[in-house]
Amino acid sequence: MQNFFKVDLEKLKKFWLLTLILGIVLIVIGFIALLFPLIAGLEFTMIIGIFFLVFGVINFVRVFTRKGVSSKVLSGILAVVFVILGIMLLSHLLAGEIALTLFMGIVFFVDGFFGIFSAFDLKNVGNSSWGWFLFNAILSLLLGIIIIWQWPWGSLVLPGILFAIILISNGFSFTMLSLSAKGIKDTIEEKKTEAK
Repeated sequence: MQNFFKVDLEKLKKFWLLTLILGIVLIVIGFIALLFPLIAGLEFTMIIGIFFLVFGVINFVRVFTRKGVSSKVLSGILAVVFVILGIMLLSHLLAGEIALTLFMGIVFFVDGFFGIFSAFDLKNVGNSSWGWFLFNAILSLLLGIIIIWQWPWGSLVLPGILFAIILISNGFSFTMLSLSAKGIKDTIEEKKTEAK
């Protein structure tokens, strides 16, 4: 299990600025979504519907590019399922939002559960931002429980609010992670300079 949740510290050090930008963008989008939770929930449903349509088209193209009958059949089935789900979500946003609320609850719960392992892996490699990731994982776990508990009554506003909170929380986690990785990078460069 340890290898599965291994954090690549070298990549974090290399791409700390991109991680910082991602964190800031997530925070800004999260606060905007928090101001308009009903719209954010419907927009989230629309985005998922569009993604399903795109995945459906991709799998439809794979029917003609894959080799082997079983691979073509699987791609064809996935194409049909994704397109149907996409059309259903886009044509019935409110019903889709209610269904996605339950799905979000399950995803947040699972994300939080496995995020706890990743946070402790960050702690093991000496990254000081592990506490933020642990907080984010626990928050995701609790939000998953709340969503499932409140479903379906809280499906109108709750998805938008929770979506906003998760965006803000992830934004802070990525921001702290990037600053921590930059600190490690600066320390390594200072030691190299001193060694010369």
